[in-house]
Formats: sequence, C-alpha cells, structure tokens
Amino acid sequence: MNSRSDYPRRSRAWIGVALAALLTLVSATPALADDGDRGKRRVVSPENMRGWAFVQETPVGSGMMVSGPEDPPAGDGSAQLTVDNIGGVALGKAAYQGTYLRDFTRLEYWTYRTHPTVGIFQIALQFNIDRDLTDADESFQGRIVYEPYYSHPIEAMTAGEWLHWNTQDNAQPGSWWFTRAPQNAPVTGCSQADPCTWSEVLTKFPNVGVHRTFGAVILKAGGGWLGGFTGNTDALTIGCNGRTVLWDFEPSQHDKDKDKDKDKDKDKDKDRKLCGDDHHDDDDDD
Repeated sequence: MNSRSDYPRRSRAWIGVALAALLTLVSATPALADDGDRGKRRVVSPENMRGWAFVQETPVGSGMMVSGPEDPPAGDGSAQLTVDNIGGVALGKAAYQGTYLRDFTRLEYWTYRTHPTVGIFQIALQFNIDRDLTDADESFQGRIVYEPYYSHPIEAMTAGEWLHWNTQDNAQPGSWWFTRAPQNAPVTGCSQADPCTWSEVLTKFPNVGVHRTFGAVILKAGGGWLGGFTGNTDALTIGCNGRTVLWDFEPSQHDKDKDKDKDKDKDKDKDRKLCGDDHHDDDDDD
C-alpha cells in the first residue's frame, strides 16, 4: 500500500511556517444539534478565511470552498480537496500551538468522497506536533495523522455520503500515527503500519502537543493516492479546556456573518488563543 502522508520534509515544515505567517468528526448526515452541542460556529469563507489556507504540498492538488455537496453537516457548503495520483493538498490553520493533546476534549469532523466511487481514502485530520512540550527540543518533529479507514474500514469505503468521524472514539486497532521517528517506532510508538487509538497516543506520549512554532491543524488529501481523489470536509469541531469551536467551511458568508466579521484583524487575534481560558469570542457566529 502506498504511503499516504510521507510528505517531503520541507513541505511538512513549510505549512506550519506559512500558516503562522498568515496569522502574524460515522453516519449519514443528521441535523446538527443546537449551539450548545456543536460549539461556537466560525464561518470560514474566501471573504474571511480566519487564518485558514489551502496549500499544495506536492503537485498536483488544489482546494476551494464550494456549495454542497448535497446537504453538508454545517451551513450550505464545504471545503473541497482534489489531487492526482501523487498530489497532496491541505487546508490548514496555524493554531492551537503549545496545546497538549490531552487537553483536547473533542476532535470530530465530516468527510464526503466524490471520486473514486470505490476506495478507502477519506480526508485526514492532522497536527504538526512536538512529542514532548516540556523539553527543550523545538525542532520540527513531524505530524500526527488520523486516517478513518484503519478503525472504520467499511464506513470509509462509502462514497457519495457525508460521514462523521469521532477521532477520539478509541475504536480498534486505532487510526492515529506519527510521521517521524522516534514517535513512529514499532511497539513504543504509533506507526502507519501499527496505528494507535487516542488513549494509546496519550499513554505512550503524555506530553505530546501541538508544536509551539510550527503548530497547525490540517485537513489533508493525497500523498500517493492512486487514481486521484476528490472529496470534501466540513464541521471540524475542536474542544479544548472547556471551549468548543465548530469550523464551518462555506463558499460565501451570509449577511449576518459579514456583520459579525467587520473587525477581521481583531478576529484573527482572538483565534490565536483558541484553547486559552482567557480567550473569548464576542463575535462568534450563531
């Protein structure tokens, strides 16, 4: 099986740097519950990307905000990622830097695969990580990757439907793996050949977290997906330290969203401390 996220070193490091510069969730779609269940909704659109950006990590790949497909889990649209046989494209945001993975209380997102109609790949959730936030090593240390098909192979084969992934469900044999040594070592680590559940990741690496310098949250397609891929993602829900945000990807903002986004610079500053207890979103969307 081809390596799906064995990205070139420069590309992996660059996305954290590039996104930092920009800043200076298994079933068919049900209706989302009220705000208390889904978290604070943040609309991401070409008019206000809120620090998110599409990055082609390996050619050829592209991304855009689109309407649909069908009935997305949040709003009217989603983010679409398209790659050829060897391409890799990511939608990422430099955020959550310095946050221990153990402090994430919710990590859920939705995917939809249009092409190929037969396959196992779904868009992956990833973070640029530091295997130990308490030590002095602040070099780039790779990513932690969640790929749904490891623990949910039947569901992941589904095309033409919105699928919900709870990445912390601890379903066996696990869907989380690291891209670099030593954290991807056999037995003691979590490798692509032998991934871990969320609990196993935290047990083996209790101080692992989002990198303080290169840290980013990433939704990625491709990296050697034979036959290419076209799919969508939406309603990325991240909870941390008692605060939950739902990232709603849309092709445009409704009037009410525009009214709440007049001060974009202030909005970007707020997004930098997404897990801080002192961080408040007075202009969150309804």
